[in-house]
Amino acid sequence: MGDNARRAYAEWQLADRAAREAEKRLSGAWIAHEMGGEAPSAQLIGEVTKLRAIANEKLSLAVAALGATRATPTPGGKGKA
Repeated sequence: MGDNARRAYAEWQLADRAAREAEKRLSGAWIAHEMGGEAPSAQLIGEVTKLRAIANEKLSLAVAALGATRATPTPGGKGKA
């Protein structure tokens, strides 16, 4: 895996971790709501939506970087396997 692919993968991991943490908070808020508490705030829902979209974009970039790494020509004319 090339440096760009490693960097993109690490960035996706961080973004995915942030999204998962926010999703857990939202899930907890929904459970609390089902037990008679307040509904999750629009702010929390928006945060979760935004963080998951960022993580998904970073995943797409990581996959593309990995594909670019795999397609890098090597001596003999074949890409890395």
